[in-house]
Amino acid sequence: GSQIQAAVQAGGNAVTVDGVSLNLTSTGPLMAAARARAVANAKAQAEQFASALGESLGPVISISPVQQSTSIPLEFGTANSSARASVPISPGTQQLSVSITVVYTA
Repeated sequence: GSQIQAAVQAGGNAVTVDGVSLNLTSTGPLMAAARARAVANAKAQAEQFASALGESLGPVISISPVQQSTSIPLEFGTANSSARASVPISPGTQQLSVSITVVYTA
């Protein structure tokens, strides 16, 4: 907020701030955890279906990951060059998800 405010004050009336977006810079560890959970969930569901059919779950034939990332934008009021306080920035959220398709033999 203070950096945005400083830029607006330096530029005066010639500056307009619009559409500020904050994103995660390092998603690797989060995505690794999401992938591990997705694989575990897929296996648990496959085992439930196999058990209900009276079959045992065989080895994996294929796995197809589909990665999606959804950002929820942050919103705040337009900066005013005459304001003395820093621009308020409210925390937002970002959701990372992993979808997979796993095919097992029976």
